[in-house]
Amino acid sequence: MQPILETSEPAPQAPAPKAQPEGAGGESSDSLLKQIAAKAESSVPPKYQNGFHRIVAAGKKAMFSEKTFPEMQRYMNAIQGPGQVPQYVAHGVIKLLTLIFNQSKGTMPLEPVGLAATMFMVDALEYLEQVKKMPIDKAVIDQTTMAVKDGVLAWLKKASGISDQDWAKVMAGKGGQAAPNQPPAASPQTQDPMGAVPQGGA
Repeated sequence: MQPILETSEPAPQAPAPKAQPEGAGGESSDSLLKQIAAKAESSVPPKYQNGFHRIVAAGKKAMFSEKTFPEMQRYMNAIQGPGQVPQYVAHGVIKLLTLIFNQSKGTMPLEPVGLAATMFMVDALEYLEQVKKMPIDKAVIDQTTMAVKDGVLAWLKKASGISDQDWAKVMAGKGGQAAPNQPPAASPQTQDPMGAVPQGGA
């Protein structure tokens, strides 16, 4: 398995004292998020298109179901400021992937998970900006992208059930197919799909 994580590395920049609603060059965060989602979708290789769309559809169904949507709202409403966004969104994306993986009984394809996670990240950031009116600027988007990418890589390693040595080969582009082993967390029947609220500063 070669995980597909087409999330561009954010350009180094000084931390902004306060998040602004516009990105670099005056570009709105809404426009930036749409570009990120479009790039992720267009980056899916043809052989993984079906799996990608299955994961995204399952994720949206889980997020907006009568059972889980109130939990998602409570989770997102716990975010008090832009400084908490990267940690909370990354944590929520990983919990959502775990829920989908468990519901699929381990049959969810792992290769397009990174790109699907990017779509979930965009949904979360749009929700925060449009519903909670939280300022989401390019710095917040870049930091959240990196947090989600790191979380997805750790999740994929655990979900694939392969050794550290084999995982290093996969990341170097030298590995073969990694078969899913055990889901990285408890089953959705016994676990809050959004998980515990992460601890950390604003």
